[in-house]
Amino acid sequence: MNIWAGVVFDADGTLLDSWPAHAQFLRDMSRAHDYKLTLPETDNIKNWRKYAGNPMAKVLQNCGFAERAVLEILKRYEDEFAENYEVKPFEGIEEMIDSFEKAKIPVYIASLNTERNVRRGLGRKLSKRFSAIYGLESINKHNAQRNKADLIFQEIVGFYGQGISPTQFCYVGDSESDYWAAYDSGTRFLGVSYGWDLRKGDETRIRKQGFVHPIMLASSPQEIADMLLKRDLKFQRPYKE
Repeated sequence: MNIWAGVVFDADGTLLDSWPAHAQFLRDMSRAHDYKLTLPETDNIKNWRKYAGNPMAKVLQNCGFAERAVLEILKRYEDEFAENYEVKPFEGIEEMIDSFEKAKIPVYIASLNTERNVRRGLGRKLSKRFSAIYGLESINKHNAQRNKADLIFQEIVGFYGQGISPTQFCYVGDSESDYWAAYDSGTRFLGVSYGWDLRKGDETRIRKQGFVHPIMLASSPQEIADMLLKRDLKFQRPYKE
């Protein structure tokens, strides 16, 4: 019997090393809309982290774009980003997928980026190795209230029907919002410390209503596979501060 019914991945900051491209896009949009935003240089990833958010509208707000410009920039993001900004997978992603395939564990993607952007970043060959890729189009197709937790549960966990617990799935992401998506969908969560938000030392950073939500963090794509393929992996429950 497989350890997991499936492993679900966030895209940006987890599978895709996309922040440099996003940084360039944001700087370009600042110039195109004649904003005088003081944004870090493209390669200054450390200083860009304070602008990170989910979804892209949150990033634009964090950067200081006016509300009236956000919708127009989001349209340009959906239409132009995949064609004009190069994104590549993190080193080791293909080998990580090899490990899950050998264990016969299906892999999925649930992202608030567009499916088009995700597939373009992964490339055609790697994209085909995922059982399904759900992006912003999947949310828009249903209604604007759906979120990443809905994608994980309804589109992926729900596909398996009765008899499969959400805890038999693990969602892997690089941000606190990814943790809450996993929490709200009932799945396990594994964080990564090489992405946009979470860092080693953040294992007890996530707190809400007086509870600490401990997380585990992988420092590389291969460590994701190594950790999730261990049968003795223990996930801690939230506890009162």
